[in-house]
Amino acid sequence: MPDGPRVTFPMLSLLHHGGARVLIHIMNHLAQQGYRVQVVVPGSRYNPAVPLHPSVQVVPVAVEIPGKLGLLQALHRIGRAIPPSDAVVANFFPTFFPARSYARRRGVPLLYYVQDREDWFYPFPLNWLARQTYQDPSVRYLFASTWLRNELGLPGEVVPPGVEDFWPDPDPDLVRAKGDRRAVLFLWRPERRKGAHLFLEALHHLRSSVPVEVWVVGRITPDRLGLPGHLPFRVFGYLEPAFLRRVYSSADLFVHTSLFEGFGLPPLEAMACGTPVVLTDSGGVREFARHGENAWMVQKTPEAVAQGIRQVLADPALQERLREGGRATARRFPLRRTVRLFERALQAALEAAPGA
Repeated sequence: MPDGPRVTFPMLSLLHHGGARVLIHIMNHLAQQGYRVQVVVPGSRYNPAVPLHPSVQVVPVAVEIPGKLGLLQALHRIGRAIPPSDAVVANFFPTFFPARSYARRRGVPLLYYVQDREDWFYPFPLNWLARQTYQDPSVRYLFASTWLRNELGLPGEVVPPGVEDFWPDPDPDLVRAKGDRRAVLFLWRPERRKGAHLFLEALHHLRSSVPVEVWVVGRITPDRLGLPGHLPFRVFGYLEPAFLRRVYSSADLFVHTSLFEGFGLPPLEAMACGTPVVLTDSGGVREFARHGENAWMVQKTPEAVAQGIRQVLADPALQERLREGGRATARRFPLRRTVRLFERALQAALEAAPGA
């Protein structure tokens, strides 16, 4: 069993999304290196997309009240449930507060892995609370991208996410089923900042010289999509990483229309799978995306997104350039670098702690 420092991650969710996958990989790496890793999470939101290392201790907390009151109850219980720890890691502004309270009471370091500019996305008073998490000089800040660090104007290390479970792996059945059509893939998230409205409006402007079908991954029913009738489509729901990899690899184009991203992991995953990418400049994607080299970057308008889709689908040479550039880019973002950068920052925080 590990006998190193005790590191606790208070979290609101371990469900299927890119940020949780990155954190699980970090937890697993730390556990493999001998750290005693603990994660405190509501039991109803514990369904990790990536298996946790056997030595990671999961501390589930019960949440009995639905809605916003349930969120407050969860945060209160998470704070009370944090076990004895030598360091605490927050990753989302609500969990920052119970993590900081514990760290102050026990005199242990608090690391805050900032993955997004959260004060831009929520109404008052949540945006005000998020801003408070960026104003504590006692916290060791880590950032998902250089853009995010610069936007916040805070000192700290950049720990960009990496890709491990993604490489070219087309599914013969998916490829065969689309026939001569070109599959345009989109990952659905309901938050407006994720830009689904831009993508859907762009499809109404799309008149391609090649036949197109639309693939959507996410928890959305076909009747809610509002796709134009002239485009066939397929909705996959949420996918485990192994099948998501095959869907990325079988698509002819991946489209990412977020308004703002702290990093933007899905386009990098698509690049790793050898799929050409059309994306908007959402900020954090600047960490890896280069227009015309590994992605086709467009303005945040439906017309520009539609034009970008048309341009890439109509140009085989451009597609190949984006494939090659994307794969080369993904190789520069291995997950092993992510976890090593995180561990280095954690070690520095532990060594600087009083009494170390």
